[in-house]
Amino acid sequence: MLKYFTGKSPISFTSSGIGYTEEEPVECGFGRWQSYLWYNSRAKTGDALASLFKYSLKNKEYTGNNIEQDFAERHANCIKLILHPNVLKVYKVKQNEGGITIATERCYPLSSQTISTDPALGFAQIISAVNFLHKKCNKSHCLVSPNGVVVREDGSWCLTSFECTVDHDTSIHRVLSELKWHASWENGWRMPMSASTFNSVKQLDQWGIGALMCWVYAIVSGQVDMFMIRRQDCDIQSLKRFAPGNLRGLIDELMSPRHDVDLEEVLQRHPYFAQNASIQAMTFAMEFHIKTEEHMKQFFLQLPDKLGMIPTDIACKQLLPEILKAISIHKALVPQILVSVVAICKSLIKQEFKVKVYPHICQLFKENDRAIRYSLLKLMPDLDPLLDENEVSDDLLEPLLVGFGDAASQIRDETVKAMVYIMKKIKKRQQQNVAMMLFKCVEDCEPTIRVNTIICFAKIIPFVQQDLVDKVIPQVWKVGLSDTFVKSRLAALESISASHGFFGVKQKVSTLLPLACNKLLDSDPQVRKLGMETTYAILESLKGHVYSGTNVQNQEQPTGCGTSQQSQSPVKPLGLGVTTPRSSDYTAKPFLGKHGVQPSAIRQQPWGTGQAQQQPRLIETQQQKLLSDSLDDFDDFFDPFPTKN
Repeated sequence: MLKYFTGKSPISFTSSGIGYTEEEPVECGFGRWQSYLWYNSRAKTGDALASLFKYSLKNKEYTGNNIEQDFAERHANCIKLILHPNVLKVYKVKQNEGGITIATERCYPLSSQTISTDPALGFAQIISAVNFLHKKCNKSHCLVSPNGVVVREDGSWCLTSFECTVDHDTSIHRVLSELKWHASWENGWRMPMSASTFNSVKQLDQWGIGALMCWVYAIVSGQVDMFMIRRQDCDIQSLKRFAPGNLRGLIDELMSPRHDVDLEEVLQRHPYFAQNASIQAMTFAMEFHIKTEEHMKQFFLQLPDKLGMIPTDIACKQLLPEILKAISIHKALVPQILVSVVAICKSLIKQEFKVKVYPHICQLFKENDRAIRYSLLKLMPDLDPLLDENEVSDDLLEPLLVGFGDAASQIRDETVKAMVYIMKKIKKRQQQNVAMMLFKCVEDCEPTIRVNTIICFAKIIPFVQQDLVDKVIPQVWKVGLSDTFVKSRLAALESISASHGFFGVKQKVSTLLPLACNKLLDSDPQVRKLGMETTYAILESLKGHVYSGTNVQNQEQPTGCGTSQQSQSPVKPLGLGVTTPRSSDYTAKPFLGKHGVQPSAIRQQPWGTGQAQQQPRLIETQQQKLLSDSLDDFDDFFDPFPTKN
């Protein structure tokens, strides 16, 4: 972060139009600026955000003291030559006999609105810039204060206001006399009396950093009145009590004339900076281009656990853009990088995701690298809330469907699971094609894929056309129930129990009941038990039709998962790959007693008219809600594939 250069400026200069608009002026809460008037601005071509700083000589009265013009020219000459990530970036400079105009990246004054609740990263950015001035440029800034620090659009802090910047060998007394003419002195930001005893002008920067820390923490603590008043040395010292305990010793050293502090050592060793997760992450991120692949891998393996310690605004606005740059630098690490990217994106609003992150995600979906495609498929549950229907239908569906024909079973399996999130967002005309491709996976050579395909069809029933539900879903269950793999048969029965409410009476009687009843003869006892309970669940949902006296034609429309409260929870869906079904997991017990029939079953007549009258039918919205809850119980697909050598 500290290794940058000075030299010939790449900034273009012009004596005519500068190419940036002049919009509303920017006001500061801590006093006036020195020579320049500050305006928000935009580029005339491209409409990019910018800031405009203008110094005019037209109305200036001639006096023997031209210190203000000297300040303005010194600032313009320095800021256009000093290039560092934490120094305000200049776009264009216009200088003529009428004055000076400087266009820079968009920035804002330090204030309670622009300072993060954890300002440690901002302090580190300013210390980095000042250290660069000291060691690479042999200059001292001399105005490290609210006047000399601004905040970028992404929340990062940068150094500006080079009106008093001088070489290291400049007399401390000369600098102090110049500072008395500067606006910061009038604003109350005055050097202490002990400043005349400083060994060099570098110590003015150290004092300014310590004072800035006190002032910022007064803002963070909500002490508005205290940071708005005119500040003398004693006032600054009194604000130190708002700083954290582990920072107060460093503030004393920075503001003492007896200490010459190594700023680079402070960033690397002092606990306040060295143990801060935001600083650790951003320092490493700024050096992605020089890090080895092994270091990068370790960083991204640890980053997801550390994101909780990094303020959201820093993670979203500063860290995320740097991480996205790493995707093109370290292609082999994209699977690890994506985990952190998606974790940060959970805090983004959809529009920000669409502009900043979606283009990268869309491009990665088209990659041929299986590791990248597999990691994207695994992250679909987290990506789903961020993707809209047009993005899925127009951009992502085609590369996703390639996974159905992949030779790698892991890719096929994750593609099947991803369809749960894809089917509800694609266009109706696309659902038919996807459903047919998904149906082929019911007969995949891998048994786990067959199980997960059955579960997937159960999950997508609420989101597909009724025509597909009527024609395709029963065929899926028929194939699943004839599978030699026990968990496929269990998954099919579980799916029928959870989603039979989407079918009409005729289909329940003619299709679903035979499918479930046939499993009463299954060789596996677990399948037989679940077959019995599934049969009772379907019969329970038919009570309303049996005792209502209406025709079958009037009952053909699906009515949800049953017709009564009791019928809504007869079966607790099985967590495939976790446990096997137990009869105690179900609320509706088979009516089988010691000798075949329980006495209570004879007395109560479970489907009698009296009971049907006591349990009124639920309205459609309640049925749909309970059905959704039942389908939501399919939280986990079958166990993932073991790692293959």
